Amino acid sequence: MGLSNQVVDEILTILAGILHLGNVRFHMDGGAQISDRDAVEKAAQFLSVSTESLIESLTHNKREMRGEVFLSPLNEDQAMASRDSITMAVYSHLFDWIIQRINSRVKSPKTPFSSIGVLDIFGFENFTINRFEQFNINFANEKLQQYFNKHIFSLEQLEYNQEGIPWSDIDWTDNAGCIDLVERKMGVFSVIDEESRFPKGTDKSMLEKLHNANAKNPFYIKPKISGSDFGIRHFAGDVVYNTVGFLEKNRGSFRDDLITLLKESTSDFMYDLFEGVKLSTERGGRGKPKAATVASAFKESLSSLMTTLSGQTHSLSVV
Repeated sequence: MGLSNQVVDEILTILAGILHLGNVRFHMDGGAQISDRDAVEKAAQFLSVSTESLIESLTHNKREMRGEVFLSPLNEDQAMASRDSITMAVYSHLFDWIIQRINSRVKSPKTPFSSIGVLDIFGFENFTINRFEQFNINFANEKLQQYFNKHIFSLEQLEYNQEGIPWSDIDWTDNAGCIDLVERKMGVFSVIDEESRFPKGTDKSMLEKLHNANAKNPFYIKPKISGSDFGIRHFAGDVVYNTVGFLEKNRGSFRDDLITLLKESTSDFMYDLFEGVKLSTERGGRGKPKAATVASAFKESLSSLMTTLSGQTHSLSVV
């Protein structure tokens, strides 16, 4: 990629900061408190930010209103969410930077651009407690299964018939109904996104709308005992999802004070990663598009992948 040793060192330093930040633990004492200062000091060192500023951002929500700054203490769960928001944001921006660098090196303006891609398919997940992450991963599996059903079974068998090749008919399960449940109007994605955009929307109100809109769908599972769960009949089996935290994760909001913290890094490389990230006050205004939710961004990315796979591509399956 033509990276200098200095840039490689900076990349590895940031990755070390991400790993140390993941080791930060909290406890409650009138609000979230850092349990291990050594971990947060190392994270601050590698991310080139102030230790005290990092601690403040992890344990408090800083807001500025009418020229005054207000600090609100976070509880333990909120502090962990702040920690995870920083780690995911830094890793995501670093990953995008590396991909852009690779593309700029391999794409020649004078020749047609071809590519070789490696599709690392998610493993289907069904844990004791399944949350928002498992829902997205399993839906990606569902879409890929539909693609393979169509291309490996339907189209291959059609080609055998056209060429007069003898073969035995293979029965396979069509999962279009499950995909329709998730993607259709007032389907799972639609309801999650709709409720995420309501300031007063809650996981409970989202679940009620899911039940009301989809209870009669054969691929939707409404538990007999009321709680915080719903289920989906996937191609690989039934999965029950716990909706606690669904809306917060889907909103994917990255607080302004966290953005400011990373922009104030003394590392020029870190600053460059976040230079183009705008604060909510810079993004706001009537007529401006609403920020994409995690679900809508994931759905769009998945749609782009399916379009690529369905184009003029040749593939090898590696077991």
